[in-house]
Amino acid sequence: MRENSMSNEKFREICREAIPVIKKLQEIVEQNDIKQGIRVYIGEDGYFSMEGNGLGGWEVHNYDGETTIRHEYREVFKMEGEDSTDKQ
Repeated sequence: MRENSMSNEKFREICREAIPVIKKLQEIVEQNDIKQGIRVYIGEDGYFSMEGNGLGGWEVHNYDGETTIRHEYREVFKMEGEDSTDKQ
């Protein structure tokens, strides 16, 4: 079993600093009328990303000090009058 590497007090300290930042992100989401969720990931070496259904295909990533914004577009088409199952 893996040993817990962070004490309860250390995690409380992190939360005291992080919660106001998270609440500020919530305000930004509300102010921009984002209805579905977003995710923020913070990794090692300065990497971060923000993505999620609420951003409508937009993502931002920062790796090695370079920030990239990307938009992925997806369109769904119905096949009118055709059966989508493979019948043989």
